[in-house]
Formats: sequence, structure tokens, C-alpha cells
Amino acid sequence: MMFKHFWILISITLCLMSTAAQARDPIRVAALDAAGKEIFVIEQVYNGKRQKNPNTKPSRDPEKFETDFYQITYRNVSSEPVTVKRMALGLRHGAGTMFGVRKGNSEDSWGAGLQEMDLGLKPMFSNNVLGPKRTQSGEYFISTAGPNFIDRIIQIEHLGKTYELKWEMPFYKGGE
Repeated sequence: MMFKHFWILISITLCLMSTAAQARDPIRVAALDAAGKEIFVIEQVYNGKRQKNPNTKPSRDPEKFETDFYQITYRNVSSEPVTVKRMALGLRHGAGTMFGVRKGNSEDSWGAGLQEMDLGLKPMFSNNVLGPKRTQSGEYFISTAGPNFIDRIIQIEHLGKTYELKWEMPFYKGGE
């Protein structure tokens, strides 16, 4: 009987490890025009528990507070500029702290759910415009008390039409 419980425990552990690994699989979302052609693409790749870019400034010391790092790439694959109209993000569970969002305040607390970014104070790209065939990439992080996600939404305008893309950035304790 004890042997049966041991195998059940191993199966549950393997399932949980598999779920965390799958959630860290690369993410790719795209805005498509009426003809189904890609206009704007977002790709997110898990970098691990340590930053790869020395210029990334995590909110807490990753040596003391477990952190997941991600590379996020924004691509305008069209021949026309893309303008960011809205960017919102937030922890799915609980409240957190967003750093460097508001002028004069490097730490700004925010509650659960999506919080609108002030694109005037913290623009995406150059004046919130990503030129034709241009790419911008950066390293981002999440560090919370327990498993969580940062839900992310970006709304863009291209040739007078609005598109909205949604994706998530997970955080898991333990493992690599």
C-alpha cells in the first residue's frame, strides 16, 4: 500500500514540474490584419532565475529573493508604423510594486488586476511608435511571495485600426 502512495506522489510531482516547464515555454502572440497577415508580434522567452542583461535592474536582489527573468521582443513586421495606444499589466493574485512608472516616485504600489501604464511618463518605443520592420527587445522580471502571473495587455493602432494582444509572464518558486 505504501508503495502505491509513493508512485502517486511521484506522478503528482512530475505533473507539477511539467506544468511549470510548459508555462515557461516561449510565448508568441500576433496581431493579424483582415487578410490574416501578421502586423505586430510579441515573443517572450524565459531567461531563468538570473538576469542575462547586466543593465536589467531587478526590484529585489535575485540572490535573496527568487526572481524569474524573461526576454520580451516586440516586432513590427509591417511596412507601416505601429502606435501603442494602451499598455496595462498587473499581478493576477495579490498586490505588488511597479518600479519607475510615475515621475518622482521610483516605487509605486499597485493592487491586483490590471493597472494602466502612463505612456506619457513611460513611453513604449520611441514616443510609443515602433517604425516599419523595426524590433525592440528587453529583459523583464517577476518576483512575488508565491506562484503568480503578470497579466499583460498592449493595444496598438495600425493604419487606423486598433488591435489588442494579451499574454502572461509566470513566476514559479524553485527549479530553473
